[in-house]
Amino acid sequence: MDRPPQDDRLARRVASQRRALLGVTRALADPAGFGVLGRCVVDALAQVYTPAVARLVIRAPGHMPAVYGLGGHTDEAIAAADTTLVERVASSGPVEILPHDDLVESGLWAGLPGPLSVVRAVPIAVEQVTGGVLWAGFEAPPEWDELDWQFIEILAGQVGVAYAQRLRELRHEPAWWLPVVVDRIPDPVIVLDSEHIVRLCNEAAAALFGNGTPTTLTGKPLRDLAGLADLAEEISAAGGEPENGQASEVTSRDGLAFAPHVSVVRAENGAIEGWVLVLRDISHFKRINASMSDFLGTVSHDLRSPLTFMRGYLDMLGMVGDLNDRQAGFAGKISDGITQMADIVEKVLEAGKLDPVTGDYQLIRETTDLTEMVRQIAGDFAEAAAKKHLDLRWAAADDLPVVEVDRAMLRSAFTNLVENAVKYTPDEGRVEIELKRNGSQVVFRVSDNGYGIRPEDQAHLFDRHVRVHRKEWKRVKGSGLGLFIVRSVARRHGGDAWVESEIDVGSSFFVAIPLESANLPGASGG
Repeated sequence: MDRPPQDDRLARRVASQRRALLGVTRALADPAGFGVLGRCVVDALAQVYTPAVARLVIRAPGHMPAVYGLGGHTDEAIAAADTTLVERVASSGPVEILPHDDLVESGLWAGLPGPLSVVRAVPIAVEQVTGGVLWAGFEAPPEWDELDWQFIEILAGQVGVAYAQRLRELRHEPAWWLPVVVDRIPDPVIVLDSEHIVRLCNEAAAALFGNGTPTTLTGKPLRDLAGLADLAEEISAAGGEPENGQASEVTSRDGLAFAPHVSVVRAENGAIEGWVLVLRDISHFKRINASMSDFLGTVSHDLRSPLTFMRGYLDMLGMVGDLNDRQAGFAGKISDGITQMADIVEKVLEAGKLDPVTGDYQLIRETTDLTEMVRQIAGDFAEAAAKKHLDLRWAAADDLPVVEVDRAMLRSAFTNLVENAVKYTPDEGRVEIELKRNGSQVVFRVSDNGYGIRPEDQAHLFDRHVRVHRKEWKRVKGSGLGLFIVRSVARRHGGDAWVESEIDVGSSFFVAIPLESANLPGASGG
């Protein structure tokens, strides 16, 4: 007797289920790991039922989520449905949701394309805790009976057993501690995959950029998080590796300021697999720096008046009577002290304005003849050089263009270098000043034949408040801010400053300013 058509369909379905289960069983033994099993389970649903959407989602507490899916819906659009279904099967067990209107009313399909007329879902139990869901969505209800529920539950059971085994293995590996450690870090921490999707974060990050729990951020692109779109673009623009791991400041929704540090995660072959973002809250430090800047500005400004007052009365001493040699010597020392104090005040103010973190100084560009500037600076130090019997010379190339720079700041930078050379070069030494064009930049150089600077000192010479200690320079006064100002001015103009030195031969200090963009007359910017 011929078998009825319904029996044939049932037989084919059972055979298809058996083949799928055989493939899943083989995947359990695959050395490539759990990912092979996850994809195989989703493929098993697809080959037996041909659903519009098939998803396997595991969110075991304390571990990175595992998501495998197929269908026309994107992870971003369907993530809300994953979360809701995990919660529903955890409380109700296997569920069948239909029709499409019910899906809309349930809130599962917010933002999803449709129509899906039915969804069937079963829980994934990991170590006796519901930590995931296996589900399929259909545009038209398929034939479905108890046998099909058993099949999908068998798949879910195999996934739960395999994932529990993987967790036991991870407990003996350092990586198992990663989510635990990340959650204990007080600073916001976000782990991204190679597509800039959030795969792990701690509660501090969720509180700032999500709705309070890490699961609200997991699976979302970094660019979609409030306040982090610019950071995502910066990482991409830098080829995934911002210079020194530092990225631009980030501001949260509540106005807190954070300094991001970006660490690249690489595979064994060197390919970028993702990033770890650590956001250090610098709001408190910014407030302190702002207060300190205000304090220094106020103090420095208030010091100018008494210094001017003292200078004026010192200059008038000779008007009330002749000074003997000893009195004139005392007056000279007072004058030197006033000059030194005034210099320190000016350098403190300049360093505060140029500070890369707290400074708010904007360049005031003016059309400037650098040759004339250097000529004037050399003339300013002619008398000081003559007192030490120094051979002070300067030269400027003939092909130098007029530039658009902050004349006062650049003059201050050049003056600092010449002043240092005159102060630190031994008597009867030589100081050379040169201004020339080198390709697409103009280079200012000050060289001397003094004692030279050790390589270990050169590395930090341009840092704030750094002075090189040497017995020959013990009597030379300084604030340790001059070279910091020099490099800051150069970098504000898009250039840089550096030193070349050899012990007992001499030193050469350089400032390079690019001849491009806003540094040229008529260019936009500032």
